[in-house]
Amino acid sequence: MKQTTITTTTYEHGEFLVDIVTTNDSREAWLYRKDYGVKSLMFGAYISLNTLEEFLETVEENLDEYEKNYDAEYAE
Repeated sequence: MKQTTITTTTYEHGEFLVDIVTTNDSREAWLYRKDYGVKSLMFGAYISLNTLEEFLETVEENLDEYEKNYDAEYAE
């Protein structure tokens, strides 16, 4: 294995967690429930297209819909 320079920051939203994964050139938002073993990619974007604050704002604006979809696919 080779070590990478990827960083992950986790945010809580009710019973859900959102990992923001940052590489040299992109960010991804991954959604999952605390007690489940499945992470679902919400979306990603190149760092050059927006700031971290803008990216997080987009994540927050879309969380309710992604949480509903997650539960429909994995929790029911």
